[in-house]
Amino acid sequence: VFSNANQKYGILCGLYDLNAWNSSKTYVKKLEDVGGKPLTDTNVIQHLCNMGKNILQPVYENLPGNVYPVNLKLAKKKNYNVNNSYNDSHASLYSMYDQCSSTKTVASKIGPIVMRLGEQVGKDLVFYVRVCRTLAYSIKFDNALEEDSQRRWIFPLLEKCLIPAISTLEGNIGAVSEMWNVLKLVPYNLRYKFYAYWKTYSYLKKDDLIHAGAKAKNFTKLIMRRLAKENVITQGMKLAKIGLSNPLIVFGTIIDQIEIYDNMIQPVVESFKYLSPLSCKYL
Repeated sequence: VFSNANQKYGILCGLYDLNAWNSSKTYVKKLEDVGGKPLTDTNVIQHLCNMGKNILQPVYENLPGNVYPVNLKLAKKKNYNVNNSYNDSHASLYSMYDQCSSTKTVASKIGPIVMRLGEQVGKDLVFYVRVCRTLAYSIKFDNALEEDSQRRWIFPLLEKCLIPAISTLEGNIGAVSEMWNVLKLVPYNLRYKFYAYWKTYSYLKKDDLIHAGAKAKNFTKLIMRRLAKENVITQGMKLAKIGLSNPLIVFGTIIDQIEIYDNMIQPVVESFKYLSPLSCKYL
């Protein structure tokens, strides 16, 4: 399904379906020169994410069972409309994007696609989780951080794309947990450098994050007005859910509130027991 709102974006969707990466870069450059913003179109984002799934597919399917639980049949399998028309024999002829063949090079192979998406990578949960799982496996078992060619992709991907995308996940504990599995493998000082970029740049410059941050702040203030010893369980769970996606905004708002009303300290501390591991690290 191509973009019905803009035929020019529909052409771009077609290029992504063909994995024509070089042609799509040239086309995007021309669109941006005349004021176009392709990544504001949901269909363009979805087709680019589908292209990313195609690139990761050979590697992702070969991950261990505990990472890629293909045998679990908890619900009916959804059709994510991933383009399966990729043909290695025609890749060079049509300047198609080569599929990833090894977990050792997954960061450099998927990096350009994720960098183009930016924080919009969180709009497709399936692709986001697959990127996190393959990166975590590459770092843990293939020592990707020791390879300069991979390290120079991994850090920008985390800082500019995957971590800011948490704000668009709307409290999805599964996706946030997969992100934490990657972050806990990164050195401590670099993690907090990434958090600082998220707070001081992404929340101020990215439209989607500005909206998500304002929404989280308003919900946090609403919950804080209702928080008391009698309802700390229900309100604490709500607070923890908001903190999954926007912990920096939520905790900043909480600190501002308890500085004014010190009698709220005890209920707030009690509500922290419901936080996720990633939210605890932010705190």
